Amino acid sequence: MELIDDEGNLFGRVNVVDALVVLVLLAVVVAGLAVVGVLTGDAEPETRYATIDLGTQSEHVAEQISEGDVMYLEGSSDNLTVTDVYRSAPGGGEDRAGGASVVIRAELNGQLVEDDQRDDRVFQFDGERLHVGQTVTIDTLDYTTEGEVRSVGGEETSLPVNETQLVLETIVPTATADEIAEGDTYRVAGDTVATVETVQTHVASDDQRRVVVGLTARTIDTGSGPTLGSQRVVLGSTIPVRTDAYEITGNVTRRGALDESGEETTVSVTAKIDNVRPEVANGLEAGMTETERGETVATIDAVGSEPASVILESEDGNIYERDHPRNLDLTLELTLEGRETESGLRFHGEPLREGETIVLDFGTVIVTAEVTDLDR
Repeated sequence: MELIDDEGNLFGRVNVVDALVVLVLLAVVVAGLAVVGVLTGDAEPETRYATIDLGTQSEHVAEQISEGDVMYLEGSSDNLTVTDVYRSAPGGGEDRAGGASVVIRAELNGQLVEDDQRDDRVFQFDGERLHVGQTVTIDTLDYTTEGEVRSVGGEETSLPVNETQLVLETIVPTATADEIAEGDTYRVAGDTVATVETVQTHVASDDQRRVVVGLTARTIDTGSGPTLGSQRVVLGSTIPVRTDAYEITGNVTRRGALDESGEETTVSVTAKIDNVRPEVANGLEAGMTETERGETVATIDAVGSEPASVILESEDGNIYERDHPRNLDLTLELTLEGRETESGLRFHGEPLREGETIVLDFGTVIVTAEVTDLDR
């Protein structure tokens, strides 16, 4: 059989021109596939999970961010789905009343490609290698924001959020202390950040109270311990609590507990108050008590008095000690409800030792007395 017959057909069947056209098209397709393979590094679909810190968002935006939110990238098969959301108090000097700290867990569907520099396959999202510290823009129908990738990897769809017990201590006006109650909740962008479990108040001065608050806080584990918003929850750290009735900021004094440290104990104390005006002295008598939130914390067992001393200097320069014509020195025998801690006795949240002063509020009169003796 002739290769090309008289009519120009290849093997008597296919027109030579048509065959050449088909060969050219095949060459173009093969070359195109080769180019695509080079550009994409033989890419294949791949899924990764990442934790992304969106920083401080307005409460309006924070409330819009929800599980199931999806971002589709135009002109690409890549997409992002929010699988978990953590909202909490903003950190630093941000206006706590006007924002929320937001962290999300997200499923990212991207491409696994060859990386000649690393001699390995890497995960790319939106055409870039996904790595810790990278800024990712999230654009959905309801909001647009961006955040920093905090971690990449793992199969978990949920964030490492836990309930952490902690004790805060602060000094606030008496009126503010009176507003704090068990069951109060601190909410940010619709989510409960912390719940007040216990409250103890101690007189600090005429118009201030030392408040000890036990909280259950919704914290997130960043790898270096629990964090509330962007504030690490460690001893000494400052944590805010905000409700419709009040806003306080306290120092963390304990973790993993809801009360002050130590065991409650009853202590007999002798204290003195020097140079007391008669109207104050007459207002103190045996049987008077100091109560905080319905519990008796101090009781006067006995009151002793003697004229206060006054130092006089005569015209010739001599010094004389005389009784004050009105003022009195008082001795109070007290029963106090304190706490025995590893560092010693405490009362009203302060060390209870000889030579230390204590503030006592008996309702009609507030006095400051110096401890001269104590008996456990």
